[in-house]
Amino acid sequence: MSKVIYIGTDGGATTSKVGGVWNDGSAISTKLLQASTNSASGPESVVRSWVEAINNYLSANNLTWEQVGGVGLAIPGPFQRYGVFDHSANLPDSFTGFDVHTTYSNALSERAGRAIPLTVGNDGDMGGVAEAQHARGNTKGTVVKHAPGSA
Repeated sequence: MSKVIYIGTDGGATTSKVGGVWNDGSAISTKLLQASTNSASGPESVVRSWVEAINNYLSANNLTWEQVGGVGLAIPGPFQRYGVFDHSANLPDSFTGFDVHTTYSNALSERAGRAIPLTVGNDGDMGGVAEAQHARGNTKGTVVKHAPGSA
């Protein structure tokens, strides 16, 4: 079996990025795939563009959907409940109340031909966890992330 990979989607208000790591946490590539989020086209369109971006990322790195063990989505703004947007100054009103977790999960499953685990969270929170892991490494030190401008 091919090596398992995990894909990260950073769905920013203006730019979305896709990258991936191998099962051991090492980067597949230091080159992120970046494109306009195009949030004015609505949430369903944005979700479709994320799936296409993953497809392009996989192709560019000679990888397949069969290797994808999970996807993480970091997005700006608050939530009404897990995976459901609340009002955000960073996104158009059409995103308020949108169940991004269910919609993205379904789109990933459709494209991959199987269910793919998906985790959704605030970009500032998820970035803080990643930065802490990178900065702290294997120590037990404390790390504080200050992200001005994040919701």
